[in-house]
Formats: sequence, C-alpha cells, structure tokens
Amino acid sequence: MHVIFECVDVWRMIIAFVEFDDSCRLRETCRVCCEMTKACDWEVAEAYARNILHDSKFWERALSRPIDTARPQRTWHQEMLRIRNLERFSLSRYTASDFYMIWNIVDRVGLRGTCDHSLHVNMLQETAPPSRGS
Repeated sequence: MHVIFECVDVWRMIIAFVEFDDSCRLRETCRVCCEMTKACDWEVAEAYARNILHDSKFWERALSRPIDTARPQRTWHQEMLRIRNLERFSLSRYTASDFYMIWNIVDRVGLRGTCDHSLHVNMLQETAPPSRGS
C-alpha cells in the first residue's frame, strides 16, 4: 500500500489537485504522507497561485519584495500558513491583486519585521525548482 505513497513523482501529481487545508491533513495521516507532503510544499504553493489566485507569477513577485518588509518564512508551507491565517483572521479570500496592493503599501511605508536574511536567500536558491517561472 505504501509503494504509491513513496513515489515522489506520483505524489507530486496528486498533490497538485489538493487544497492547502487537505495537504495539512495529509501531514497528520502518517509518517510517509507527512514526509511526502513536505517534499511537495512547492507544488502546493504553486497550485495555490495558479488555481486560486490565477497568477502563476505570484511567488516570483513575492520573492522579489524587499526582505525587510516581506519577512519571508522558512518554508513554502509556512508561507501558505501565513496566507491562510490572514484569510481566516479577516474572514475573506484575497486575490493576487489584493496581495500586491498590500505589499505596495507595506513596502512603501517600510513596515519592518524580524527575519533571517539567509532564509530568504535559501528559499530563492534551494526550495524553488528551476522551472517555477513557467
């Protein structure tokens, strides 16, 4: 039974059609599901940008923001949690345009948070696959 779950390529195809909350539930199912879902965090984030926000360049634009105001998270999963928590707190669904407007205001005003700059560089270099712009 676990053979299909241990094949990353098959898991990536499946996870592309799973909502973020469902991917969170998969992490809690068993150790294998948890590890495979973690391995596919980028695919979940990319599917959210493509299918929910209808903007395949969303994460590219997010990563191009100033580090001091963007406050990048350690993983793609944490970035998605931040979006989900914002939507739950405000009781509304945001569009890519909404995020861009918020980012412009935050970046212009210069609201700063604490972050580790090396984490942002690490996300740019290691976690995003080379084909993320397509």
